[in-house]
Amino acid sequence: NHMRHGAGRIDEVIACLQRAEKSIEQALSVEATLRDALDGTLKQTLTVHDVMVISGFLAVVQQERANDGFSGVLFNIGAAYVERGRADDLRKAERLLQRILGGRSSTRVEQARTLLAEIYLQQDKPREAAALLRQVSYEQLDGHGAERMMHLLDRAGLMDDALRLAHRCIDKLHQTRMQSLADHIASELASRAQR
Repeated sequence: NHMRHGAGRIDEVIACLQRAEKSIEQALSVEATLRDALDGTLKQTLTVHDVMVISGFLAVVQQERANDGFSGVLFNIGAAYVERGRADDLRKAERLLQRILGGRSSTRVEQARTLLAEIYLQQDKPREAAALLRQVSYEQLDGHGAERMMHLLDRAGLMDDALRLAHRCIDKLHQTRMQSLADHIASELASRAQR
């Protein structure tokens, strides 16, 4: 019963995200039509008020692009498809993640590459996964993210990359520990000097 409840929740999440995706598609379609109107022959028939309203809408769409809200929705739908794991879900997730990678600019590119590599590994496509994983930057990974990345690198046959990442994590931990120790010693010496 708990499994069915969980499956129902993921279906609800996917349905909600699909509605958001449809709204994005509609907004992008309207954006293209309005840009054509401003740039094309209709421009001569538009009033100043029309141009202001169109420009306002275009500014909102542009702001969403800048905030990367569109890619966030696409990524979350893809992740929900992967989690649900039905027969066609991996293909749907792959399509959405490819859209993010083919987009203009996105803060979700690293996440999309990583999740797409996971999909490729599930589909027994280690070469495709390895090609994506080689493009991922490891700089912003936290401990859990680094551990997950090392596991993916290993599964994709990139053991040397996984070991380099492990060494980088160990070095980072060592530097943090040394800085903490130095701060403690400095604090102790300052405390003694005040006595």
